[in-house]
Amino acid sequence: MNLTLKNLKNQISDKIVQRGYAYFTDGLVDDLEETKSGNWQAFVEGSDIYHIKISLKNDAIENYSCDCPYDGGPVCKHIVAVLYAIQGEINDGVEIIKSENKKDNKSNNKEHSGKELFLEILNKIKEEDLKNFIKEYSSHNKEFKNMLLARFSTLSNKDGKEKYFQLVRNAIKSGKGRDGFIDYYTVSKVFNPIYELLNQAKKMVAELNYTDAFAIAQSVVEEVVPAMSEMDDSNGEAGGAVDEAFEIIHNIAQLDVAPQFKDTMFDYCLSECKKIKYSDFGYDDNFLNLLVELATDTEKETKCLKLLDELLRINYSEWDTIKLIELKVSLLKNRNKTEQAQTLVLENIHIKQFRATIVNDAIERKEYETAKKLILEGIEIETRKGHLGSAISWNEKLLEIAQTTRDIGAVRELSKLLFKEKHYDFKYYKILKSTYSAEEWKIIIEQFIKEIQERKQYGWGYSSAATIAQIFIQEAYWKRLLTLVQLNSFLEFIEHYDNYLMERYPSEMLAVYTQAVRTYAEKNIGRDKYIVVARVLKKMQKMENGKELVKNIISSFKTQYKMRRAMMEELDKIIA
Repeated sequence: MNLTLKNLKNQISDKIVQRGYAYFTDGLVDDLEETKSGNWQAFVEGSDIYHIKISLKNDAIENYSCDCPYDGGPVCKHIVAVLYAIQGEINDGVEIIKSENKKDNKSNNKEHSGKELFLEILNKIKEEDLKNFIKEYSSHNKEFKNMLLARFSTLSNKDGKEKYFQLVRNAIKSGKGRDGFIDYYTVSKVFNPIYELLNQAKKMVAELNYTDAFAIAQSVVEEVVPAMSEMDDSNGEAGGAVDEAFEIIHNIAQLDVAPQFKDTMFDYCLSECKKIKYSDFGYDDNFLNLLVELATDTEKETKCLKLLDELLRINYSEWDTIKLIELKVSLLKNRNKTEQAQTLVLENIHIKQFRATIVNDAIERKEYETAKKLILEGIEIETRKGHLGSAISWNEKLLEIAQTTRDIGAVRELSKLLFKEKHYDFKYYKILKSTYSAEEWKIIIEQFIKEIQERKQYGWGYSSAATIAQIFIQEAYWKRLLTLVQLNSFLEFIEHYDNYLMERYPSEMLAVYTQAVRTYAEKNIGRDKYIVVARVLKKMQKMENGKELVKNIISSFKTQYKMRRAMMEELDKIIA
């Protein structure tokens, strides 16, 4: 959904917009704050107090979240209420909705007066009173306490690494229920302070405080990953936090930091990647990628290669084997050992990914016969394995070579083959057509159509009929397309092609729709199906001679299906 402040009313259901606007005008949006440029947060009072976060870029709404339980659509009323509040803040209360300026101004005045009151009181609170309040409030609000600790963690004299681990551990613990599980609605509250810590880490990197930034990233990775099996992370909060932590480590690894610090990072990744807790979620790969990046001297290179060889000796899947060999190749290239990397690739030429590397190198050197020989061997290997998709991708590479060398015979053969193998991908149809003259193509295309018809699905099979329909569209065979639609007169098929036929054959299309809607109404029951019937009848009303026909159809349906109450209700909504 491309949501913006300007199209807010047009992109969300009227019901949600109205409810959200009511929340806004009733002054239920509290503590609206732009935490940094484009990033807003607020609390909305409903059956509970909900925390909303929204990210804007110019007028576009890039991201939004609310910790309410609503799952009836992409946007809840609380988010809408905050969007209106943000719009009011940006426009200074002007033109939120033109027709309701009085309410807007009242709400905006209320919001501004609330802010002024908050700032006035905050400025007058004595330091000791404020500290006492924070102590008292933190004692029964774990989320607030964890957020405060995360924001001001650098003020602690406690050992850097341990204090960050404790903060993450406490945040996770605070969200666990009696069964030790963190449910969907609690996850976002748990991760608010964790994301605050990660934001602090990013600032630390900018301030060259790599030690604390690395410690925070470590704490998130080591504490969150094992906890992921004990929470509902459907919204990706936990996974996102771990990804951010690894990104911080990666960013530090790319910087010109002290060699001793990079040694520490390498040793850490070497130790952690062997732990089973990461493999269940695939995070062992992150550590391996970091190791390859950090292996900048002979000693680290040796340790990294030894680890990769150890992992290769384990009974890994083919995918894992490919991944590990690719890491070895990357490491050798990073260390300027190009010949060893090429040898490793050649040793694994039976694997498609490495054969592809050799093929691409041959093509780059314009050694096309060598490349074709390698590809044909690859097709044979993949076919024996039953990997038909891989065999097809090799044919794509052969077509690429045929086009480069202007081998018209091969281009025709391969594009025709790929047109079928790639489920009638019309990219290959156009390539094939480009190799024939207009007169030659008239004969070839009829052969194509005949081959599809001989599959005995013509007139019954949606897939084959759809392919022929697309050919008719490509060739502007409108009369034949009409005949095909008449043979396949079911609504989904008709509606897919009616924009090509309606103006050209209005009476014929009205007849097709009449037959189709009668058949659909006869064979389908349920309100959702009746809504389809009503929609089609409304479309037919707009067609030439359609009004009277639709009136008669409705009359016959009301007699024939009078016991279908839901259908009667939907038909009554049609203006005859």
